[in-house]
Amino acid sequence: MRWVLVACLLFYSTVSSASENFSRIVVLMPHLAESLFNFGILEEIVGVPEFTTVPESQKKRIKFIGPYHRISIESVLALRPTIVLASKDGNLLSNVDELTALGINVKTFDPRTLGGVVATLVSLREIADQVRPKLKLQNERKLLDFKKQLTKLRGSLPNARVFVQIGFDPLVTVSDRSFLGEFIHHLGLENIYAKELAAYPRPAIEDVVSRRPDIILIVNLTNSAQVGEKNRAVWAKFRSLPGVSNDRVIMLAGDRIVKPGFEMLQGAGDLVTQLKRNNGK
Repeated sequence: MRWVLVACLLFYSTVSSASENFSRIVVLMPHLAESLFNFGILEEIVGVPEFTTVPESQKKRIKFIGPYHRISIESVLALRPTIVLASKDGNLLSNVDELTALGINVKTFDPRTLGGVVATLVSLREIADQVRPKLKLQNERKLLDFKKQLTKLRGSLPNARVFVQIGFDPLVTVSDRSFLGEFIHHLGLENIYAKELAAYPRPAIEDVVSRRPDIILIVNLTNSAQVGEKNRAVWAKFRSLPGVSNDRVIMLAGDRIVKPGFEMLQGAGDLVTQLKRNNGK
């Protein structure tokens, strides 16, 4: 079945322009697709991974191609993409290599740092400029506003020691080698695992307790209130922790702050609001 799809795709490619063709875009990471939606690119996107927030008007048309870390190559090929957009932070290199070997034009982005996030948005805006030239001025303003807000957020939070939880079973956190870890530092917080060599360390809960964070930031990737409260209840057992005794166990929706794009500013705003509310208690 796959080779039939490949044959069809190769035929389709031969009748396409030799230059980059954005008429049928398949996107392998949710944040890349959502940023393009934000820049006004809708009809050209034919496939996205699971957990992508798709505009209501496009839900019946855009196809899902599996989770971003386990993309269905067959599903991608069936959509006859003229270009595939991938990320070095999340997508499997083997998936990207396989698509490239099959003759697919794959464009890869690297949002693993704050600078990389901005560079990714610039590149996506340039794609939008080609597809929707009438939106160029509007999208330039959107990107400029993003940069201004990002700069304004620098040092906006008190210099408190924070533990960032992005997974519980196993327990997973972030270091400054990830864009989220760098973003936490940018906001003014001191990440207790900032200097770890791994981008996403997996500490034992006893080690977290021994480091006595002032804030425990739970990033709820499931966006399930029940799961979030279950995680919060685990920390409630450690009443001697400053973050617990001072009522600074903060819950954030995962789709806000962990996606390297426009949404991260909303997540930062949520964090600032919650910390101010807790300080007022």
